[in-house]
Amino acid sequence: MSERPWIIEELNRGNYGIMRSSRYGETRGFLCCEWWCEGYWASSGYYNLCSGSPTIPSKLSSVPSIFKGLASPSSFPRSKLLISLWPLIRSIVRNSLNRSSINELPSVPEKASRVNINTDVLIVGGGPAGLSVARELGKLGLKVVIIEGEHYLGGHLIIDDTEIKELGRGSEFVGKLSKEVSDSATVLTGAVFDGFLEDAAIGHSRDYSKLYVFNYKYIVLAQGFREVPLVFPGNNTPRMVTGLTILKLIKWWGFKPRRVLVWGSDDWGVRVAMNLAQLGINTYLGDNSVIIRSDLYRDRVGSLGIKTFIGMNIVDARDSGDGLRLTLENIRGKKAKIQRREEVVVEF
Repeated sequence: MSERPWIIEELNRGNYGIMRSSRYGETRGFLCCEWWCEGYWASSGYYNLCSGSPTIPSKLSSVPSIFKGLASPSSFPRSKLLISLWPLIRSIVRNSLNRSSINELPSVPEKASRVNINTDVLIVGGGPAGLSVARELGKLGLKVVIIEGEHYLGGHLIIDDTEIKELGRGSEFVGKLSKEVSDSATVLTGAVFDGFLEDAAIGHSRDYSKLYVFNYKYIVLAQGFREVPLVFPGNNTPRMVTGLTILKLIKWWGFKPRRVLVWGSDDWGVRVAMNLAQLGINTYLGDNSVIIRSDLYRDRVGSLGIKTFIGMNIVDARDSGDGLRLTLENIRGKKAKIQRREEVVVEF
């Protein structure tokens, strides 16, 4: 958690040009430092910017436009001419789309050791839900195993310093719960649950050194939620960040943005905004709902000085020199009796 990713230094310098796809050479958006993003980036031809030792492409030139078109699954192959020419141009196209050399790709061990896990209950997910279930089942005398993709327990609450109703500070609460469960259950962190085969449930360690085979009487899927990028015009900007990631960048690795817009006003969205505001960051909260969705924290938004854009949609976003320039309109737009159109510039 104390490791400082190289991406922080680049972002603090305002260098967003490093955030490019190895496949297309285009600047990407949606920065995510959660464990499940590693596979997402790899399948999309992107580099994992959150790692301590990043992979840097050897070729910095952009992919030629003709090859960029061929890279799209929806456009290849289409014509008989292209199909007939493909054996001749295949190596050129592949070299252009995969800009990094084979030596720069992550190394995977040839053989992984097999580990058999026998338990009464297998819990997939080490967030608040999984930890709570593990604690209660442990009290009943059941043998419990928790498998968690991150290298820590606690889920989103591990970095949440806001007050949660009847629980206290989120990070302190989940820290105590994690300690209590770790003393009574078997915990596998940095491990991914892959799913079910015909005769087994399997998983693997993120360093690919272990293959887990799970034997259990009961399984509990407590996999929480994943933040995904919002769909709006111009959302392909590298300034799109998940809520958990922005808190990691700031609290764990020292990134210091001045202005952030949090989109989504459920409990987690509001708590992200509250965390940012408590750190002295100029924070905005937006949602296309008619009111702030969170019943627990609705009244606390104004007291923290968080400016809101409730009942509005993002209709345009442009990555300008001074930040991300967003245009917002009230939900019904031109058909509304009272038209509202605002522009806000934020860093993320």
